[in-house]
Order: sequence, then structure tokens, then C-alpha cells
Amino acid sequence: MSYLKPLKRRRLVKLVLVTQHSNKKIAGIVGVSENTVKSYRLKCEQKSIKVEMVDDANDSELANIFGVGQKVSCSSLKCPPLDWVHDLMQERHQTLMQIWHSTRLQDPENFISYSQFTHRYRAYVKKLDISMRQTYSPGEVAFVDFAGKRIQIKDPESGKLTWVEIFVLVLGYSQYIFACAVNSQKTENFCLAQQKGFEFLGCVPRAIVPDNLKAAVIKAGKEPHLNAAYEEFADHHGTTIEPARVRKPKDKSLGELGVLLVTRWITVVLRRRTFFSIEELNKEIARLLVVLNNRPFKRFPGSRYQRFHEVERAAMQPLNSTAFEYGAWSYNRTVGKDYHVDIEGHFYSIPYQFRHEKVDVKVCADKVEIYQNHEHLTTHKRSFVVNGTTTNNDHRPYNHKKYAQMHKSFFLAWASGIGEGAIKVVSEQFKNKSDHSSKACQACEKLKVLENDFGVTRFEKACECALRIHSPTYTSIKSILQCRIDEHEMVEEGGEGNLPEHSNIRGPEYYKGLRGSHV
Repeated sequence: MSYLKPLKRRRLVKLVLVTQHSNKKIAGIVGVSENTVKSYRLKCEQKSIKVEMVDDANDSELANIFGVGQKVSCSSLKCPPLDWVHDLMQERHQTLMQIWHSTRLQDPENFISYSQFTHRYRAYVKKLDISMRQTYSPGEVAFVDFAGKRIQIKDPESGKLTWVEIFVLVLGYSQYIFACAVNSQKTENFCLAQQKGFEFLGCVPRAIVPDNLKAAVIKAGKEPHLNAAYEEFADHHGTTIEPARVRKPKDKSLGELGVLLVTRWITVVLRRRTFFSIEELNKEIARLLVVLNNRPFKRFPGSRYQRFHEVERAAMQPLNSTAFEYGAWSYNRTVGKDYHVDIEGHFYSIPYQFRHEKVDVKVCADKVEIYQNHEHLTTHKRSFVVNGTTTNNDHRPYNHKKYAQMHKSFFLAWASGIGEGAIKVVSEQFKNKSDHSSKACQACEKLKVLENDFGVTRFEKACECALRIHSPTYTSIKSILQCRIDEHEMVEEGGEGNLPEHSNIRGPEYYKGLRGSHV
């Protein structure tokens, strides 16, 4: 099986598993030969591979499932002139296999492989000025872009004016349009706008075609490098991303049409008004969208609204019940010797086995997720404390766990689960001592043993007794428990029960006898 980069391999397999695209279309999206797609599809069928297996596998495991070939340089191999090949292909019943096979016979050892031959020919054909009318099946694709014209928001207090972007989504079949205002064209707002678009539709297309803005495509070309957060957004909703080719406006003609209509019927109208919040602006956009989508078509019957609700909606994929949570990715972060990684000035722990290694980090609004080789390692609640530390005790080696417990905060946390008496006794052990005092920690360890031996209720009562006699020490509390003094006090507080039997304790009968002898 031919060599593929890990991200390209993962993308190819997911396209095979989650879409109905042909081998030819997938090959064009990913930038590989049809034979490569065919071999991966066959392997998926033979091994009954599911999309969940792909999501759970790291890059190495995925490579082992499919096998990884080595890159082979073919720049020095012979290939027939592509213009000559193209002329032959205009003949009826002519195939690329026939041309390759007949020309290869001249020098089979130094001739280009069939997959490379077909790949070069397809690339040559794409360069030709060939145009065809684009048609789309229901639920197949949505085009997304930002409008060129923006709208201003006025701060009600300062009067400051701020430009906001207008996002536009257009479905390929029904040409149903969604639009909303967002603060910028950054990836976070780009994903947020599409999340709102999918919620507006109540469903998801099988593919998204964005323009080559940085929020979607890091590097455009034959093998586009997609923005990781945007690709994660698509995976979350079970759809795929098929960026429009650079300087190929026909790839996104419907997207351009949607932008034009939104600009003409919404943006130009609303730019004459003053808005004091983005929420106020979006309410007006939503109102005008209803009018735009219900306008009748000029060339065929019905409206965008009718075509969407009567035909296209039923063919689209269901919307994920959980909204996508955006996270900014940071790659190849080095884990320190102390098994913590620096993320925006705060240090988060990972399992100590990964110290000195490289990890990838996803920073969300309220949490931080850490991965290695596409495998999840841990998640922490996000902290904004600069130079602070967030540590999961399970990430520590055994000796570090033991030492971490020897601290005032650890014993106070334990005591808080018992009662106020226990908290005060623990605090007394650390009085005029450091939080790491070995003597205080040893005393608290012994107190934990007493609590385990005598139970929470008696231990708390014994702590209260020790505090009343101003002797909150381990020795005093142990004596109180062994002599059961804590139980006597519980009886007195309850106002009922029998006194314990003891030679020094005299009952009412004794004093009654004394009174009788004096009569």
C-alpha cells in the first residue's frame, strides 16, 4: 500500500467510511490516486473497519492497520507526452490503461507506474480550460464564506464604532441561505457561525466547501492543509471539508451568489441603521432572511424555503445533539521533567511517564485537553493564574504522591469530611509550624489511624473533648477514645442512658441508706 502522511491517511479513510463519494472524487479531495482510494476501501471492507476505530486509533496504530509503503521517487521514470495522451483519450472506447500498457512495452523497467501516470494525466486535464455547469444532489454540499461588506456596531456608552463580519452559508441543491454577524473571521467565530447555521437548518450537509481563508485552510494547494480546529468541527458533525481550489471561482459559484444576495437584500439595507449590539443586529438579519428565502425563483417554480423543506432537508444528515466546543490547538509542546506542560503561563500535569516528550494541547473556554499521537492523555479545568500549577495526583509517581500528601492542606481536606472538631485539632498540629512540618504531618497520620479504628462519629466527639480540656494532641485523643470518655459525654448531652459501672460511682440507693442511718 502506498505511503501517505498520517493526517492524509486519516482523512482518506474517514471519507471512505462516512461519505458516499466515488473513489475518483475522494482521490481529488485528498490528492491521491484512485487506486490508492480503492485499496483503502478494500482494506476497510476486509477488516470491517468502522469510523469509531479510526477515531480511537493513534497515527501509528492506524498505519499498522493499513500498512505503510515507502515513498518512491519517479522523477527519472519515463512518461508519454500528456497532450498526446489527451488527444488519444478523445477517441471512443480508449482507456488510460490501454495507453499506459502499450507505451510501457518499449521500456518497462524505466517506465512510470500506472497510478502515477493517471495522477499526472488528471492534473494535466484540470489545467485545461474546461467548464461544466455545477449541479448538486439534495443534502450534498453547503458553501460557506464571509461577505465583503461589513456592518458597524455602536457602543451605547462610549459611542465607539466596531466593524463586524457577515457570515453566509448556502446549500447546493435548494440554495437555502443562512447568514449571521460575528466579531471576526477568526477560526473560533468561523466555527461558531457554522454551528449557528447548522442549528438554523436543523441538519448537516455531507460536505462543506469553504473559501481558502485562514480560518479554514492553513495552506492552499493540491494538498490543502486544513485548520485543525475547523477539521475537528467537521468531524464533530460527521461532515467533510472540501476547500474550493485557488483561483477557481466556479468551485464556489453558489457561495458567491449567496454572498451577493445577502449583501444586496440584507447588508445594504441594515447598513443604513444604527445597532448597539451584535445580538440586536442578528435579530434583524434573521427577519430579513425569512423574506429572502421565501422570494420565488425566476427560472423555476418555488422558493429556497420550499425546496429546502420539501426536498433537501430529508436528505441531509442529523444534527449532533451536542454543540461543538471550540478549542485552540497548540502542537509539539515539551513536557518538563516535573511532568507538567506550560500552557499560556499556567502549568498542567500529565502522567509522569510522558515527561520530556512532545504533546498537543487543545485550549477550550473552560478546559484544557492534552493529546499525544492523536491519543487523549488528560483533561484539566482551565486556569488563568499565571505561574500557577494544576496537578492531578494520579499523574504523580508513588513517591511523589506520598510526599504530596504530607501537607497541611491535605490533612485539612481530610478533616473537613469529619467535622469542626477534627478541623481544629489538625490546625492545632500545625500551629507555629510550616505547612510541610514533618512532626505535624506524622501526628495527623496517627490521627487518621484513630479515625479509621474508632469511626467518624467517635473520633469527632473525642476531638471536641480534647479541645475543651485544651489538650488537642494525639495522645489525649487516643486516651479519650480508649477510656470511652467520648461516649459518656454523648450520653450526658442526650439526657438519658445509664452511667458506666465503676467502684468510685455511687447511685441513689447508697445515699438513701445514709439518710436512714441518721434517723
